[in-house]
Amino acid sequence: MSYAMEIGIDAFALNNANIDSYTPTQLANAYQAALEIGFKVFISFDFAYWNNGNTVAITAYMQKYAAHPAQMQYNGGAVVSTFVGDSFDWGPVKAGTAHQIVAIPMMQDPIEATYEKTSFDGAFSWLAWPTDGGNSIIPGPMTTVWDDKFVIDLAGKPYMARTFFTYSI
Repeated sequence: MSYAMEIGIDAFALNNANIDSYTPTQLANAYQAALEIGFKVFISFDFAYWNNGNTVAITAYMQKYAAHPAQMQYNGGAVVSTFVGDSFDWGPVKAGTAHQIVAIPMMQDPIEATYEKTSFDGAFSWLAWPTDGGNSIIPGPMTTVWDDKFVIDLAGKPYMARTFFTYSI
């Protein structure tokens, strides 16, 4: 986290699965570590494991962490994201959490932003390589084609670009 701060990274997404027994402990550890050095984190629910029926459990996590001092905030709301999770309805989570929530789920295709009715506030893109869409990789340089599509289709809602980096000691 210290190195991330040094190079200008704002926060880490804490990807998690509801099938992992260590998720509650590791989230608590990550939030504590971030707090101790003044870094920010936010939860990203991995919808390869979570599903639309997990609203109560997701709300419980947001009740616990939304106002945490290490929680990343955007415009006064706790940022929350997903891996996939495009169709999850954030309305009940927002209604069940005292602190404002800013839901920025990963959308698999930017066009979803024009028709999804799931109380999302923005979108996150997973497309961090040259691609023609989906999860495909094509030859060629990285471009902003997909970022541009997200910005257009979000029509003013926040867009969170992905950043992948590796760190070796």
